[in-house]
Amino acid sequence: MIDSFRNENEKVMEVKHDIKNHLQILKTMNNLYDVKEYINDLYTDITDIKVFEPTTNIQLIDIIFNLKKNQYPSIRFSYDVSVDYININEKHFSTILFNLIDNACQNIDIAFPNVNIQIIKNDETLLITVTNTTDRVLSLNTQKTVGHGYGLKIIQYYAEKYDGSFFIKMENSIVISQVILKCNNKK
Repeated sequence: MIDSFRNENEKVMEVKHDIKNHLQILKTMNNLYDVKEYINDLYTDITDIKVFEPTTNIQLIDIIFNLKKNQYPSIRFSYDVSVDYININEKHFSTILFNLIDNACQNIDIAFPNVNIQIIKNDETLLITVTNTTDRVLSLNTQKTVGHGYGLKIIQYYAEKYDGSFFIKMENSIVISQVILKCNNKK
């Protein structure tokens, strides 16, 4: 099973490494048939990714949930999504949600690997809450090692960009990460 995971991870890393080049090629293609054929060829390289049923009526959120569920197969995810649409920049939303989920999954209690994701919108406020079980002391140190610690800074940046807030707290071995965004326009 570990070898299978390594092989799958290796394939993902290869695709990730080459994606910029593939996008440049697609950008320069003029023939729609050639574009579709090229995309189909790329798609066959990643068909090994496991799929699960959509959990929301928003494709972007389903894609993110699917990617993270496949990236962390030993973690039990639960979702509560009460939004009809996301009216902030999709890249910004994705960045926030990816980082919240990654932080939760990387600091989980292995004996009780549970992550709950809640996304609620009321009026012009979007509330994203991610909770996870943990057996560690909560540390907000963003200077762990090279290449780590940027997630919290990025989440904070986008929270401020959308006139919102971001906080993390711990209650009874549960880490609660919450982002509140004012989403009256795409910034």
